[in-house]
Amino acid sequence: MTEQDALVALNAIPGLGSGRIRKLVDHLGSARQFFKLSRKDLTGGFLFSENALKKICEFDRDIFLQNEYNLIHSHQARVATFYDAEYPEHLKNIPGAPVVLYLKGTLPAEPGLAIVGSRQASIYGLTTAEKFSGRLAELGIAVVSGMARGIDTASHRGCLRAGGNTVAVLGRGLADIYPLENTDLFKQIAEQGCVVSEFPMATPPVAFNFPARNRIISGLSLAVLVIEATLTSGSLITADFALEQGKEVFAVPGKIDDPRAQGTNRLIKQGAKIITSFDDILEELKPQLRASLPQEESQNALNEKGLAPEEAAVAAALGREPLHIDDVVLKSRRPLAEVTGILLTLELKRRVKQLPGKYFVRA
Repeated sequence: MTEQDALVALNAIPGLGSGRIRKLVDHLGSARQFFKLSRKDLTGGFLFSENALKKICEFDRDIFLQNEYNLIHSHQARVATFYDAEYPEHLKNIPGAPVVLYLKGTLPAEPGLAIVGSRQASIYGLTTAEKFSGRLAELGIAVVSGMARGIDTASHRGCLRAGGNTVAVLGRGLADIYPLENTDLFKQIAEQGCVVSEFPMATPPVAFNFPARNRIISGLSLAVLVIEATLTSGSLITADFALEQGKEVFAVPGKIDDPRAQGTNRLIKQGAKIITSFDDILEELKPQLRASLPQEESQNALNEKGLAPEEAAVAAALGREPLHIDDVVLKSRRPLAEVTGILLTLELKRRVKQLPGKYFVRA
């Protein structure tokens, strides 16, 4: 039995948990040593309850490993343990980091941005999730979510459509796809990004697994963006994990009479960063993004090569959302007459587009 085999087996024993497994490994020197212990050894120094001891003694390691590796191979998945080089370094630093990750696809080298929210999302919420995830993909930032219905699904789809890298963290094993309508999405994510789980391959989607997977969603991310959430939404658990891990929490505001906005609005009242445009996200993450993006993109989310300084200043005031010329003047801090002339020049260069009512948008 290899060290990986022993960790995979320990991870499958109910009630042990990642934190306790790592303590056992540190104490014993290896996971393999655990399976050499007698029941007397286990009762002597590890303070296992009778119920836990019963589960350990009844666990058939050899049969489990044979079945597990058959499933891993048939589903073209693989395992990365906490002690392997492939295990994401930024995930190791979170409290209760998973000891075993099941992977299908390729994890991005750098942390992404998590987008989570309601399963019963509104059209507004779904559109916002797709739009923001697409913009992140354009900048080379991975989108992390949970492949649930609603906001999660929209976030993955928006990223994939823009050619980006997206990560789906599951609250079940990789052997069965849930929800079933996301079968094609699962395959796309595995091909273009990565599907991740800490649970053994055949684990069903039981309710108490989902809060645990939420710590991995935030752990793989620079920050968490919540788009629509009720007061009991699991997305708020993801936000709590993000705060515990020292990550930023962003929230998109919603209508005060919409139950799907009560959770996000409460997050904002509690101090989450309010997000009213994609530029708000970039502004908050600018220090972290400088390391992974070209300099001009990390500053303005724009590629302004070939523009004169005054043209670049006006172009930087614009985003994907239409902006009235008066607001362009305010943001660029330049006189109206000068801004009008520059906008005309940018139109001729096909950098901006004018809309009815003297509104302008990036081309």
